[in-house]
Amino acid sequence: MRIIRVSQTASTNSFLKELHREQSFKESVCVIAEQQTAGRGQKGNVWLTEPFQNLTFSVLLPDILIPLEKQYQLNMQLSLGLLKCLQALNIPKLSLKWPNDIMSDSKKIGGILIENSITGTHLKHSVIGVGLNVNQTSFEGLPKASSLKLCSNTAFNLDEVLQTILHELDKLTEYLNTLPFKVTKRNYEEALFRKDVISVFEDLEGFKFNGVIKGVTDSGLLKVETDDALKLFDLKEVKLLF
Repeated sequence: MRIIRVSQTASTNSFLKELHREQSFKESVCVIAEQQTAGRGQKGNVWLTEPFQNLTFSVLLPDILIPLEKQYQLNMQLSLGLLKCLQALNIPKLSLKWPNDIMSDSKKIGGILIENSITGTHLKHSVIGVGLNVNQTSFEGLPKASSLKLCSNTAFNLDEVLQTILHELDKLTEYLNTLPFKVTKRNYEEALFRKDVISVFEDLEGFKFNGVIKGVTDSGLLKVETDDALKLFDLKEVKLLF
């Protein structure tokens, strides 16, 4: 995979999308920034990271041409692939916090942002943004954040971690075309953070309630069992407070 390195950019996803508009890449490309000043998460959340200590990069999968009904399978398989890479690095107590956060124990160590381009009934291409806290050790004002170094008491070579992840991403299209959806969904649900545990949630109106995460729908809605019903939530409709 071709790797383009930049010293600083506002967002690697935005940078790579603009580059693709200009150059129309035919093969997978990775853009990695030493410093990202305005990284984005799901629904516009800001991703802040310390320069030279972490990984902030985006990967373009051009001409992916998978059916729209497999769109959420891409999300799940990517999350599972990252989990596999971190397990190989001996990061403990890994899980996936719906929809796209990577957790170690109860701390967030990474996040994913997928932006798809659609043509007709298929995905045309995908831009996958990854932010991973690697060697950063101070997270002032962010009590729920951590890093690979803090979780494992080990400092990591950023390039080696990047190559491990890119090697896994190279297999993504193959996995999507060969692994049954139900297998991917089962594996994703088994990895969900706080699945089958009573947790506290907050809805859009600020109402707090107890519930139990039971899984996700085929389209990626979160299934939460409450005292009176099994409820479904889309992105930003509910917040897990723990």
